[in-house]
Amino acid sequence: MSFPKRNWSTDSDSEAAASQYTNSDFQKTIDSIISLPIALDLLVAEAESAIDDFVLLNESTIVIKEKSIQLDRVMSAMMAHAEEAGGESGKRYVASVIIACNEEPAKLAAVGYTWLTHFLFICTHSPISLDRLY
Repeated sequence: MSFPKRNWSTDSDSEAAASQYTNSDFQKTIDSIISLPIALDLLVAEAESAIDDFVLLNESTIVIKEKSIQLDRVMSAMMAHAEEAGGESGKRYVASVIIACNEEPAKLAAVGYTWLTHFLFICTHSPISLDRLY
């Protein structure tokens, strides 16, 4: 099954994505996953599997200002660096968010887009290269 690439390029798209991500029911789902008595490595493996599935659905590519960005790479980068920024609980949070979206590709795309737009400013004003996301 193939879905069209999302063409999100406006502030309203960012706000819509963020509102899906900050929905209170969604937060409850994330909190319930975080509190599961599951080892972090198993939670991370499940999140990585969800990212792999997301790529197969062709929902992971968005277009912003005529540039294609791979949201799966944004999510993988968040997973890879979450522990550096927030310790084990930060990594557990990122994995839990991804798992909470596993059955809803549009929600996973919204989370990836939210992470991209909320961290883009930081990346463009630091030595981190955004080229790895294209």
